[in-house]
This record gives sequence, structure tokens and C-alpha cells, in this order.
Amino acid sequence: MMRYLWALLPLSLCGQNLIHQDFSAGQSLDSLWQGDLQNFEFRDSALALNDSVAGQSTLYHTSGVMTAARWDFHGRMDFNPSSSNYLKIEVMLSQLPPDSSHFGYYLKLGGNAQDQIQFYRQDPNGDQLLAASAADYLDLNTVQYHISLRRNADLLWELYADTGSFEQWYLQASVRDSNHRFSAGLAMTCHYTKTRSTKFYFDSLYVVGAAYPDSIAPELISWSLKGDSALQLNFSEKLAPPQLSAFEIQQGIQLASLEWQAHNPHELMLHFKDPLLPNQPILLRIEKLSDLFGNHYSDSLNLLYRQVLAGELRINEIMADPSPKVDLNPNSFPEVEFIELINVSQLAIPMDQIEIQIGERLYSCPPFWLQPDSFLILSAANTAVYWPAQIPVLGLNWSSSALTNDGNRITLYSSEAEEIESLHYSSDWYQEALKAEGGWSLERKDPSSDCHTIWNWQASQDPSGASPGRRNSIADVYHDSLKAQVLALKIPSPFEIQIDFNRSLFGLGPWQIDPPILIDSLALSQEGKSHHIYLSQALEEGLLYRVFTEEGLVDCRNQIYQPDSLKVGLALKPQPGQLRISEVLFNPYPKGKDFVEIRNLGPGFVDLADLRLASWNSELQEAIDAKVLSLEHRLIAADSCLVLATEAAALHAFYQLREANFQAVAELPSMPDEGLELVLMRSDFEILDRVFLSEESHAPFLSSGEGVSLYRLDFQQNALRLDQWQSSPATWDYATPGWCPDIKRNIASKVQWQAYPEYLSPNGDGYRDYLELHYNLAKDAWIQIHIYDRQGNLQKEIIAGDQASAEGFVVWQGQDEGGQLCAAGVYLAYLEYRFADGEMGRARCSFVLSH
Repeated sequence: MMRYLWALLPLSLCGQNLIHQDFSAGQSLDSLWQGDLQNFEFRDSALALNDSVAGQSTLYHTSGVMTAARWDFHGRMDFNPSSSNYLKIEVMLSQLPPDSSHFGYYLKLGGNAQDQIQFYRQDPNGDQLLAASAADYLDLNTVQYHISLRRNADLLWELYADTGSFEQWYLQASVRDSNHRFSAGLAMTCHYTKTRSTKFYFDSLYVVGAAYPDSIAPELISWSLKGDSALQLNFSEKLAPPQLSAFEIQQGIQLASLEWQAHNPHELMLHFKDPLLPNQPILLRIEKLSDLFGNHYSDSLNLLYRQVLAGELRINEIMADPSPKVDLNPNSFPEVEFIELINVSQLAIPMDQIEIQIGERLYSCPPFWLQPDSFLILSAANTAVYWPAQIPVLGLNWSSSALTNDGNRITLYSSEAEEIESLHYSSDWYQEALKAEGGWSLERKDPSSDCHTIWNWQASQDPSGASPGRRNSIADVYHDSLKAQVLALKIPSPFEIQIDFNRSLFGLGPWQIDPPILIDSLALSQEGKSHHIYLSQALEEGLLYRVFTEEGLVDCRNQIYQPDSLKVGLALKPQPGQLRISEVLFNPYPKGKDFVEIRNLGPGFVDLADLRLASWNSELQEAIDAKVLSLEHRLIAADSCLVLATEAAALHAFYQLREANFQAVAELPSMPDEGLELVLMRSDFEILDRVFLSEESHAPFLSSGEGVSLYRLDFQQNALRLDQWQSSPATWDYATPGWCPDIKRNIASKVQWQAYPEYLSPNGDGYRDYLELHYNLAKDAWIQIHIYDRQGNLQKEIIAGDQASAEGFVVWQGQDEGGQLCAAGVYLAYLEYRFADGEMGRARCSFVLSH
């Protein structure tokens, strides 16, 4: 057996770790060797394996060597290595005795199809091949190996080897790796079949080097609560096995157990005996938590088991259409879609517990703590790098066009899948047509308000087009004056009642129906503007039902709305004379729209879907251009009216539209400005009402009928006569769309207004020199009385506006405003009145003046 002689150590190595065993010189194993000692013996001037069955045998030794180090091994295997017969030499072990959970570095001689010397790094999650000799290097019947593995102070590894008669070291491979900087020992493990159980020989080994000079305590890198039952701590380096006594939690919370695994020594898990209370800060004390080198970590940690509640995180700004960019300064903010969030709570919010849904797609947020009263931008991941550093941004895995220009639903969810906030933005929110074309964000006025209406959102007023990461340009206290009201009652089927409101409302208690019908379920749509009541049994034809809620409804302002009992029932086929065209605007202002108002005189409900509105062709004597008024089953109750127009905004611009009695229609029949003839029909074309309207029906004193509606005087008279229509007065803003029956027109049976006598001759002869105009209004009212000639010229203002008793008269002596006697002819006397409850009307009568 060849012996290898070692020179004395140089002075530079004094004080370093050293292991030197020369078995070929007859040295025995020192006392620090442990493992399967019984399976080895000294034979043939070497330490030899001596087993009788297949298996594996290990010898291991303490060793802190890991840098400026060298590991030399000499020996032989009296066989050609294979996958079942090979030698594993672990030069750095994180723990002794070695097991599958430790980490470090090792050499493998054989055990692979390439017959190589292979160098591995062992990690908790698997082994990584770092370097290897040439293929077939060990493809010998007897392998006499000489190996030197070295690691310098720069953590560069070099593998030297020779086989056969040792002459010199040959470099096989080199690699730089610094993942592991701790060693507790080294080991040699023989893997063998029965026939090779005595064929492993070790001549000598020589290990020299320094331990890693670590005097730095570990640092806590991150922590995260796993629900309400556990805390995960991640440290900057590997920890020695910790004890539960190193941890203490205040506020009376007890720890149940500690979980630490050697294969993942950077991390540990603390388990609580009782669940943590949400949103309650707690203090964790850590005392003398040690790393592998005995350095201690001690600190206090403020923990918070955070459950984000509804309303604590708000959507504060939306940039759905960023092009073209308003602010051309490239350093302001990028031309990309974004959503701005604001934390309106008193506690920080962990964003990795938040999910955001845009339309149908759900996105998770990366870790980030959003502090109270702070802003955060969400943007596409591939655009996050373009944002200025002073604006906090999270990049999410959404496309750069996730926010559709016309609108979409955005919902924030907590980790418990609870809804935090939800809104459906719309291009209507901009309230400025030019800004809706792009480049401007939608800003929220008051994030403390739950309301998502045009009163709380509008286009940014910032000169840059948006205000990401700072206070919104429109920030103010939310104010909303819109009073809740019912817009429509619909019966989509005998098993469903639909109630439409003008704003989002939510029930404080259940809906009820009288006569009683069991309600199967309730569904909300249109942001709570539509309530769908599904019934367990069908509504009965001919019955009138009362729908009510005793507790009322609440809106986003927390204001309670108690609707009056709503009357519904199955609609019957309307009969001739039941429905009347009650008001028409056919010559609107330039930016206005035509409208037609219809009234149900009763009895029973009428379904708008069963009605058609058409023009009447006098030559053909038939209806043409018939329009379907609705595809929805909207009810028109008895003694109520409904105004039909293509859009509500055009009526709101000029008149006091009563939205509860408004129905948008796709199209009305052609309505020329000079006049028309309309027909109201059933869907089977049975004529229900027919009217004729003309500019000639307007008051003669009007210079133009533009923007002035005509209202019907008497629903029982022939509406083809021009004298059955009258101009809406200025006190009504020249139209009253949807206000029937609250503000009713002049009907002869209700208001009496007449001239006595029917002519006068103010010539001073004492006979009919003056005229008495008598009125009977049934109750006190505010009145105006004016005299006009047939050409519409004002002749005399008798009462400009004054409070009057219910019954009385005034006198006119035939003089104009200048005191001059008026010319002979026909004159018109107009009475306009308004009662204290807001009801108003107008009446006229005619008389003759002669000389």
C-alpha cells in the first residue's frame, strides 16, 4: 500500500481547523469519528469496509471547515462503480448525525451513468449538481482515487483529481457558489450490494481551513399571520433549533407550539392556543433566538391580525381612457390605465389580502402595507416601471386595456371573500362630453361616502388630467339632494313584481304583500335601483295588491325612505275611452325632444307593452308609423299618467320632469312642428284615443309655440277639436311632463271663469260700460288676470299676481295699459291660478267689445 507523506503546516494555517488521518500509516480512527463504526476494520494497511449484506455505512466527524479550505481524500474501490455501488463524501454538513433534511456540499464517486466524480450542493428542496469531471473518468475495474476539493476565501470551488498511481493534481472543474456558509461536520458513506460489501478502502484524508467568521445576529426579514391561528417568521440566515420559551406574546395570548424544520432553518412557525381577535394590535417579544454560530436575535414585534372591513378601502380615482394624454410632461405619470385606492381606516391594510375584480376577471395583489389616509395606484404589471418613484404603485397581472372606456364593474374583496367596495363606473360620470373622449380620469369627491352617483364622481379638474397619488382635484364633502322615489312598477310575469327606483335602495326589512302572497325570494339589480320580488304563487287577475315594507328602505347616505303603499295587479286589455293622450310637445326647443303624455282614467292597470303610438293619415284614414312603446311590462295605474320621450335629459333641461312618471322609448312617431294627428292603440291595433294638434291651438299672445306643450282641457270631449287643447302657461315652464294628476289642467267642472255680460260698450251712456270677470276656484289661490286681443297682444294686466279668495270677480272698463279705450273686437281674458299645495291651472273666456 502506498503511503502519502504530509509536510508540516505553514504558519499561516496555525489556528485553523485541521483533520488529518493517515490510515495507511497504521493510524486508528480518532475518538471524534462516529457512525457505523462496527462495519469498518483495518485491513491491508487501510481502513476498509467490512459488511456481509447489502446496504450503506457512514462515518462522520465534526468539522467547521468551510472557507480558505481544502479536503483531500485517497483510497480505492475494488470494482467499477455503478448506481448501486458508489461512494458519497460530504465535505460540509449542517448537522450531525447527517440525515435527509440537512444541507451542505458533497462529492459523489460513481452512482451515475456517466462514471463521473460529481460535486453537489444539497438544499432543503433538493440537490443541485454544481460541477463534474469528464465522463467515464471512473470507468475502471478498480478505481484508485486521489481527490482534492478546494474553496478559497472568495468562495470559488475547484475540483482536482487523479486516478491510478498518484503523480500530480489535475483540475477537473471549478464553480463559484456561496449558498451555504456553515458546517457542523463531514461524512463518508459507502453504498453497496452484498458482493461489494468489503471492497471500499480509505488510505488517508486531510481537511484544513477556517470556519465562517459570522458574528452578526440574524435579522427578521418578514412576518405574516396565517389566518388567526399561526405566525410565520422568516429570518436572514439559518437558525439553530429554537425553543418556544424564546417567544412571549402580550395581551394574554398564549402560544401552543413552535414549528421549525432543519431542512428550512430560515423559517419558523408559531401556533396560537386561541384564535387572535381581528384588528387588535398585539406585542410579540423575542429573546435570544440563535443562529448556527451562536449569535442572538432579540426584539419586539407589533403584530396585527388584520381583517379588512367593508368601506375601509375605497376606489378613489379611475383612469379608464388615458389617451390622448393631457399633461405632456413625461415625468408626471404615464399614459396608462390605473385605479387609485385610498385607505380610509385607522389601521394599515395588507394588500396581499385584497383581490380586485374588473368585470369577470379576478386579480390578486402582491404584498404591500397601505398606511391609513394613504394612496396606492394599481396598474398593469408591464407598466408599473414607468411610474415616478414618489407614487406607490402595485403592478397587477391585468392587460393594459382592462378598464373599458364606457364603464365596467370594479369590486374589492377581502381574504375572507367579503365585499369591501363595489361600483360600476360609467362614461356618464364624466359629466363633460369632451373629457369623456379620453385623457381625463374619473375622480371621487368624497371617499368617506358610500354613494356612487354623479354627485360623487366626475371628470378630474386637475390641469394634468388626473391626480394619482395625491388629493383629488374635486375633493369635497359629498352632498346629494336627490330624493328617493318609485319610477315604475312592472309585472314581468304573474310570479314577479318589479319595483324601479330613481336611486339605489336597500331594504331594512322584508317586502310584504296584501292580500297575502308568500314571497319566494328577492333579487336586486341595477345597483339596487330595481327590486325583483319573486312569488310562490301567481297574482290573481282582477285583484288589487298592496306592496309595502314596514321598516323602509335605506340609501347610500343612510337616509331612510318609506315608500307609500304601492298598488299593483295584473294588467287588463285597455278599452276605448280608458286611455287618453293628455299632453303633447311637438315643436320642442332646438336641443329639446318631443314628448307625449298618456293618462289611464281607469279602472285597472294597463301594461305599456300592450300599447302602440302612431300617426294618423287623414287621406288613407288609417294609422301609420306605429311605434312599440316598451318591451318591458310597465304598469300604468288608474288615475295616473306616463310621459313618453326618447331621453329624460332633454326634458330635464327645460322643464320640471317628474321622473316617476317617465318612460324612455326608442322612437316616437314623426311629429312635425306645425301639428299632427296621433293615435293611441292596443297591440292588436284597436284604437283607444285619437287627437289632433296644431299651432293654431296655442294661445294667440304667444309669438311662437316653440317649446310650449299643448294640454287637453277635457278628457270626455272630442280631442280632434282645436279648442280642446290649450298652451301650457309660463308658470308651468310651458310644459308639465309627468305631473298628472298632481298638477291638473283646467277642467270646466272644477274651475269656473266667465265674462258677464259677454260684450261691453264703454261709451259712457251708462249701459254695459264695464265687464265683470267672475271666477270660482273652490279654494283660495294666488291668481293673475290678463286681457289679450285676438292677435295675442296684451291689452291690460288686471291682476299681476296676488292672493285671492276662492270666489270673486274683477271689473274691466275696456281700457288698455295706457288708459286709452281699446278698439272694437273680440278679446280673451286669461285666469292663471296656483293653490298652496302647488296645484296650478289656467282658464280663458272670450267676449266682444263694441263702441
